[in-house]
Amino acid sequence: MDSGLLADLKAIGFLRQKEDGFFTVRVHLVAGNVSAQEMKTLSDIAEKYGRGFVGVTTRLNIEIPWIKLEDIENVKEELDNAHIVYGGTGMKVRTIVACKGTICPFGNIDTQKLCKTLDELYFGEKTPCKVKINITGCQNNCGKVKTCDIGIMGTKEGVKIYIGGKSGNELVAGADAGLCPENQVPEHIGKILDFYRKNAEGKERIADMLKRGIQIQV
Repeated sequence: MDSGLLADLKAIGFLRQKEDGFFTVRVHLVAGNVSAQEMKTLSDIAEKYGRGFVGVTTRLNIEIPWIKLEDIENVKEELDNAHIVYGGTGMKVRTIVACKGTICPFGNIDTQKLCKTLDELYFGEKTPCKVKINITGCQNNCGKVKTCDIGIMGTKEGVKIYIGGKSGNELVAGADAGLCPENQVPEHIGKILDFYRKNAEGKERIADMLKRGIQIQV
């Protein structure tokens, strides 16, 4: 299959499977939430174009596998008609992950509201490499914020921001960038992303940029 076509499809959330001719569509969710009506639509698409099943990703998105190449346009049309967003791959800000700190008794901040705000501001923005942002409501760290490019942790003293974490082939703990008020978090995240775009070399992650001695001030 043409590599250019595969890249174009991946950029909008249709990922090639191991099996020739099949794709998985990644549906973008905000803080892992999906309405009952949206779930019905996704279920219908899975039954009609896939093999009747959906999966949840580690970043709290939903994926529908076993979509045939010739059905992709129909799937896109049905998702668009239902105002369901798909995508979230590539060199950009990925889907933002948040724990349930809004309703959890341990939550120190409104994680769901903050995730929605950051999603509206920054999801899908182009960056030198992928950027993963996670939010957790307390120091139990259910959101695993210290191993993301940007981590946000609610504490009783304010919001702590971590910068430059990474997992996967290499595990890097994010640097503690200090505390800020909850209502200032979106502004600080914007400044971090702007700084990253201006100072990254090639396709390096934030962690790799920091290894060169670059200091980000929040």
